Amino acid sequence: MVKKNIIHQNILKSITSKAKLLPDKFTVNNTETFIEKINQSIATYIFVGGSTVEANAAELLVSEIKKYTGLHIASTSKLKNTTLEVIPTGCILIENGRETAVQRVTETQPMPKNNIKNIVDPAKAGEFLGMKRHYLETGSGATEFVAPEIISLVKQELQVPLIVG
Repeated sequence: MVKKNIIHQNILKSITSKAKLLPDKFTVNNTETFIEKINQSIATYIFVGGSTVEANAAELLVSEIKKYTGLHIASTSKLKNTTLEVIPTGCILIENGRETAVQRVTETQPMPKNNIKNIVDPAKAGEFLGMKRHYLETGSGATEFVAPEIISLVKQELQVPLIVG
């Protein structure tokens, strides 16, 4: 049986030791080569997505990765019966001056970027509720990135890893 929280603990250990968790950018056509590199390395995670991903590209990439990894989870009910580690992650969408794909798909309204307290407080509340990391993003197709001031103030409040996309 796979121990729970191994991925979370490894990420925390990487942060403590100042190890970098760097992304590898590639096209879907290079998925097989990428998976071969992953399998030959010490890498243990694949984080798919980004703020400039073209429409349907993430879904296409995940489908392609599944061909090479054999990983397929059709629903939450199946997920609970696996040994995959589920890591509770809070996601905060921050306005960037235009509507993004995540807003259209999820009908989520972004947090106003000029009210940083209303970004920091939900992140801290998520930590209190058990989120083991937080993700700040402006969404696919955004014209602006998450402001450094927002990142800094959110990070100062959190004791859990912060991911920014």
